Amino acid sequence: MTTPSNASEKNQQIAEARRDFYLSLNRTFDTPDGKRILDWLHAAAATRKPAFIPGDRDPNAAAFRDGRKSIIWEIEANLEEARQSYGAKPDTGKPATSGRRGTRGKVG
Repeated sequence: MTTPSNASEKNQQIAEARRDFYLSLNRTFDTPDGKRILDWLHAAAATRKPAFIPGDRDPNAAAFRDGRKSIIWEIEANLEEARQSYGAKPDTGKPATSGRRGTRGKVG
């Protein structure tokens, strides 16, 4: 059985690892380059388009498209958690893109 002090230490280690993860994620994606990559991921996974396409006869296609989107949504949810829980600040530099969308698969 775990003693209270060991459980407390374990909980503290978990909390520190969680904080470190969120802050690392923030340092990675809340930079101009990170925002550029996140924009590219959105375009590559078509997160701004519906998963269901009328007339698509493949029953698994919508689930596949939705699955591609989920990791980007997970990244964004974790970035928001980093901001709210750990005071991570979004980068205040210039926008990552010039407003272009639909560069699916292209970096540039």
